Amino acid sequence: MGASRLPAGALEDLGEYRRLLLTKSKGNGSGNGESDTRDGATRRAERRAAAKQRRELEPLRRRVRDAEARVAALARDVAGLETELATPATYGGDSGHLTELLRRQAELRAALSAAESDWLAASEALEAAR
Repeated sequence: MGASRLPAGALEDLGEYRRLLLTKSKGNGSGNGESDTRDGATRRAERRAAAKQRRELEPLRRRVRDAEARVAALARDVAGLETELATPATYGGDSGHLTELLRRQAELRAALSAAESDWLAASEALEAAR
């Protein structure tokens, strides 16, 4: 197997392709500079529109971030409490302490479920606004 060779005329085709790309990057080739100004104005308008959309979406993004943080904090609390409930010593002592742990577990699970619902609603609102 030898090195591959370019077909005859390939270099000329590549040169033409390069010239075509360079011509397109300079505008329509009208030479009056009008297309460059219009393209610049269009790009500016697109950037401004994108910035406006980012500003409008920021409250929704913040709501999603806050909901995610709340879900993460509650999940850590639930995990810590369940670790404590998994310890055999928890069941050998005061039944009042166990009752309190189980009550707290139920509260945390309910709060976690509500936080997950809030996060889902915030995420859906953000996606709908995009």
